[in-house]
Order: sequence, then structure tokens, then C-alpha cells
Amino acid sequence: MCDWRLVVDAGGTDLCRVDPGFGTDILITVDLRAMASVWKGATRFTDEI
Repeated sequence: MCDWRLVVDAGGTDLCRVDPGFGTDILITVDLRAMASVWKGATRFTDEI
């Protein structure tokens, strides 16, 4: 299993393998298939829950 960080701010969105040093606002545990499906817009988070 690997951890990824999704960093979202006014400048855009970035996906990081290394902790960028910011605090965590929300923690989501999900399998790769579900995350890829939501990321591509094929499903919504509520569909995957």
C-alpha cells in the first residue's frame, strides 16, 4: 500500500508521494480503482462510499 497526498489550494491541485509538510484537513482511505474512477469523473465520491 502507498500513501498519496492531494494538495489543493487557490493555485491548483497537486498529487504528491512525499509529505509536503502541510497539515491534514481530511483523510480518505480508498482503493486505487475507486480513486481513479472519481479522479476521471466516471463516478462521484458518494457513489464509491
